[in-house]
Amino acid sequence: MSSPDSAQDTSTPTFPLAEATVRQSFLVWILTGSRMWWLTLLSLVIAIVLVWQSVEERGPEIRIRFPEGHGLKVGDFVRHRGIDVGHVDRIHLSSDLQYVDVTVTLLQGAEGLAREGSQFWIERPQVSLTQVRGLDTALGGKYVGVRPGNPEDSACYEFQGMASAPTGELDERGVEVVLRGERSYGLQVGAPLTWRGVEVGEVLSVTLAADTRYVDVRAQVDIAHRHLLRENSRFWVTSGLGIEAGLTGFSVQAPSLTTIARGGISFITPADSDAKSVGPGHVFRLHSEEDKSWTEQAGTISLLDQEPPKTVGIHVQWKRSFLGFTRSSEARYQGLLLETKAGNQVAVLAPDSALQVPEDALPDSFRWTLKLPGTDEILYEGQELAAAERRDSGLSRMLLPANQRLLQEANPDSRLAPLPEVEDCCLVRTVHGTDGASSLVYPLSKMELQEGTQGWRVETKIPSVEDWQGAAVVTAESEKIIGLFLISPDGPAVVAVADPK
Repeated sequence: MSSPDSAQDTSTPTFPLAEATVRQSFLVWILTGSRMWWLTLLSLVIAIVLVWQSVEERGPEIRIRFPEGHGLKVGDFVRHRGIDVGHVDRIHLSSDLQYVDVTVTLLQGAEGLAREGSQFWIERPQVSLTQVRGLDTALGGKYVGVRPGNPEDSACYEFQGMASAPTGELDERGVEVVLRGERSYGLQVGAPLTWRGVEVGEVLSVTLAADTRYVDVRAQVDIAHRHLLRENSRFWVTSGLGIEAGLTGFSVQAPSLTTIARGGISFITPADSDAKSVGPGHVFRLHSEEDKSWTEQAGTISLLDQEPPKTVGIHVQWKRSFLGFTRSSEARYQGLLLETKAGNQVAVLAPDSALQVPEDALPDSFRWTLKLPGTDEILYEGQELAAAERRDSGLSRMLLPANQRLLQEANPDSRLAPLPEVEDCCLVRTVHGTDGASSLVYPLSKMELQEGTQGWRVETKIPSVEDWQGAAVVTAESEKIIGLFLISPDGPAVVAVADPK
C-alpha cells in the first residue's frame, strides 16, 4: 500500500504560463481601434489642406503709412474696381506717434498693386456739389482704396498713404503743365480743364510760385488730348457766373455746376503751322478772361499725328418672309479697306453681319453696297458675297478685285499691328459733310477697357454707339491700326484685325 507521499510524486507538476500577443504598429492600431481615431485623422488632413490653400492664396505683405486712421480696423479690405484685393492685418501708431502704420496682405493675383507709383487712401463718405462718393462706408466698414502704378515699375512694399482719394482717374502719361496767374481765381483741385466745353483734363494743385509773386496752377491734359497743346496755346479762367442786364431782362451764363463750385479753365490753340508741341512742365500764362480773337483764330488740330485711317460705309439690303408677307430689311455698318501684297485685290474687314448673308434672306434678295460714308457715291456693289473668311471674334474678311477708286480709299497693309495689351486708343470713322471728307475720333482710355476672350471689352457708354459699329481702332501712342469696334452679344468690344499667326 503506497503512502501519501509516493502518490504526490507520481502526479504532474504545475507551472505558471505566459500569454503571448502580437505587437501592432501605431497605424494599424489606429485603423483597427476606435473609429473616433478615424475622425481625428480626417480632421487633421482637412486642416492641413485648408492651411496650405490659405497660404497659397496669400500675396505679398505691404505697409502703408497714413496721416489719419479714419476708423479703419483689422479685417477691413483693400478694394480695387469694386472687388476685394487684400485685407488689413495690423494697425499701430508709428514710433513718433505722428502716423498710422497699416500692414496689408494682398490676395493672390493682386501682386501687381505692390509697385512704385501705386496710391492708397482710406475711403470714407465725401459729399460735395460736384461729387458723391464712398457712401457705402457710411453704414458699413471703411476700406483702403488703391490706384495701381505703372506695371513696368519695380516692386515696392512700403507706401505713403494719401490723406484723401485722388481727384480723378487721369492717365499718368498725360501731360502736366504749369499755368501761372496773378491770383488763384477761386480754382480748386479737381477743377475741369476744357477745350470748347469738352473736359480734357483737370487741375492737380494750386500753390504759390517760388517767388510768391504769382500763383502756379498745375494741370494735366489726358493722354488722348495731348495733341491739343502747342507753344501758342492760350488759357483762361471760366469760373463763376456771368450776369448781363439789359432792357429786356437779365442774362445769366454758367459753364457748369462744377465750374461754379471749383472753378474751371479753358484753353484754345490759335492757328500757327510753326507752333510746336510741348512737353511736361511747360509754363503758360493763365489769363483772367477770354480774348474773343483766340477762338476766332483757332486752328484745326487733329487728335492724331498721322493721317487717320479711312473707313467705308457698308449698306446691306435683303427681303425676308414674315407670316406669309414679304418684308424688306436693311442695315448699315462701317468697314475697313486694306491694300494687299498682290496689288490686284483689296481686302474688306467688317462685322460678320455686314459680310454674311442673313439666314432669313429670301433667295436672290440680298444686295450689299460699299459707299463713301455720308454720300451716295458707290465704290462697289453686288448681288452676292464672295467667299468671306469668318473669324471667331465676330469679324469677317473678304477680297474684292481692285480698281482705282477702291485703292484710293484703301489703307496700307503696313499700318496694321497685332492687338497689344490694353492701352489708350481711339475709334476713328470717316464722315462727309459740306466741307468734304473728315474723320471723327473718339478717344478711349485704358481705364475704360478690359481684356476679353476675343479682344478688349469696352466698359463705358459711347454716345450713338451703333454709328461706330465697324470703326477702325488705332493706338494713341503708335497710331497703328489694331482692331475694329464691334457690338457683340456681350457688349461693345475691340477685336484684332491683323491676320492671326
